[in-house]
Amino acid sequence: MSRSLCMGSINKEHAHLLQQLTQRIGWNFTSEQVNMFLSVKGTWVGHWLEDELVSSAALFQYGQKLSSLGIVMVDPNHRGKGLGKQAVQQCLDVAAQTGSPVTLVATAEGYPLYKRLGFQTMGQIHRFERIQTENDVHPIEAKDILPVIVNDLEDLTLLDEIVIGANRKDVYRILLQNIDRAFKIRDTCGDLQGFGLALRKHNVLAVDPLMATSPDVARGLVEALASSWDGIVRIDVPGEQTWFMALLKEHGFQETMVSPVMMIHGDRLPGQREQLFGIADPALG
Repeated sequence: MSRSLCMGSINKEHAHLLQQLTQRIGWNFTSEQVNMFLSVKGTWVGHWLEDELVSSAALFQYGQKLSSLGIVMVDPNHRGKGLGKQAVQQCLDVAAQTGSPVTLVATAEGYPLYKRLGFQTMGQIHRFERIQTENDVHPIEAKDILPVIVNDLEDLTLLDEIVIGANRKDVYRILLQNIDRAFKIRDTCGDLQGFGLALRKHNVLAVDPLMATSPDVARGLVEALASSWDGIVRIDVPGEQTWFMALLKEHGFQETMVSPVMMIHGDRLPGQREQLFGIADPALG
């Protein structure tokens, strides 16, 4: 008897199966990444072939103002069956209950599907990477760069809400539990001028997110985060930050990928995006 596919929920108990799926499509998430994503409040759905997970999609909702769609995957052996469309549509049905716009960062494989479902391109994300060793020294010009501490959660989420246009406190609570390093800059009055968090992903140090009042402040934070790292430093930069991207190139970063930012049920990305220099994660918005 042939086995049948069925759609169902994904939760923390399925972390190892979700990680196996990422490996089969070539994403190869760490177990820490998988557990972090599953710890963030969201709607997770996927298709099951008995006890094997062969598709997934996740919707992270930030109130009525914004939702983010991500972790959309289909096992290569089960593509062409409409599984991705079904999983994404179920997430969109959940978002429709609050009326929130839904944003995503599209892969080349996923772009045609999102276009057919009504998503419109709002911009681009440019991935920059620099290979370095722990002995590389890059000048840090800002003297007021300080480590982020747990008590900074409120300030980080307040600035994030201004920049992103939605409250993501739950996301930051999880991020702060998983970061490898994090720095902030305050002015003489103690007001937050910028911050950056960095997560370890195998030999990659992913700077996500990065928010600042200027490109120079943002670059200072990147260099602080990258200090003494042995491997690849990565940051996903919104396309509007042309000056910052030029600064990154001057300091050894190379552009390695460009991905569309797409949205449905909205005509513009909310918030003061001119202060966004690195997104939190393609899945989290």
